[in-house]
Amino acid sequence: TRDYDKGGNCVWYDEPGLLKQVETLLGKSVERMPPSLTLRPDLLNLKFGEEQQGASLVTGEHVDALRPVVQRLAAIETSAQASFHNLRARFHRISVE
Repeated sequence: TRDYDKGGNCVWYDEPGLLKQVETLLGKSVERMPPSLTLRPDLLNLKFGEEQQGASLVTGEHVDALRPVVQRLAAIETSAQASFHNLRARFHRISVE
């Protein structure tokens, strides 16, 4: 594969730099997986949807706060895809005619 800027489809990211940016936004470090890729024992017993010390209340409030933004982004994505489809159809007609 070639790099995107050389006509390919490969984009290289500075993953350590991106991780530092995420950790800065979170205000804490992100736990790393060990080389064996095994989970800590306390994580093995978690079940999806279990409340963790009042976390569901905080999470619910956070989801409610983000809902309008996510709905707007979903509408923009739908519009962008429709626009792309319409342009593709228009230019396909021109190239066929």
